[in-house]
Amino acid sequence: MFDFSPALVDITVGAAENIYAVINHSGVQILIFLAGLQAISTSIYESARIEGCSGWECFWKITFPLISPLIFVNIIYSVVDSFTGGGNQVMNSITSAMKMGRYGTASAMAWVYFLVAAVFLLVIGFVASRFVFYQNRE
Repeated sequence: MFDFSPALVDITVGAAENIYAVINHSGVQILIFLAGLQAISTSIYESARIEGCSGWECFWKITFPLISPLIFVNIIYSVVDSFTGGGNQVMNSITSAMKMGRYGTASAMAWVYFLVAAVFLLVIGFVASRFVFYQNRE
């Protein structure tokens, strides 16, 4: 009846298997977004509707700019979480070196890993901060 290619089936099955992991690792980010969306005043949307803005325009002109600092925070949080997560091989080798009593090796590996993570975060922070809208409160 339907003849799907094995590559398409593998991609679909892989995506379906990873849904639980994505949901499991995105709880903090979802809470940050929900708090940010609730912090946007409804009067802003009201005045935009009176001026004739559509829902699409409200999203791109009001919602997205006002939650862009939270997108930045979520990007940084996700990167730090990926560097320190339990499935990370470098963190596992540092932890195993500590358990075996090789404190010097573990410390050197941790410092080098910290410097790599810090450089990576600085680059991501510099690039992502260019797209963040900060509202002036005067």
